[in-house]
Amino acid sequence: MAKDVDVPLMHERRTGYVSLMTKEDWEADQNKVNVAAIADKKAESCQS
Repeated sequence: MAKDVDVPLMHERRTGYVSLMTKEDWEADQNKVNVAAIADKKAESCQS
């Protein structure tokens, strides 16, 4: 989600971005990615 942010010292407005994902949701997604990567490495080592 984009949001205008004042930057008074620079005399401008910038577009800032706000994440709607919670820290817990992000960590859960990271755990899924890590588990998938480990499974891929194990599958590769079994094929060799």
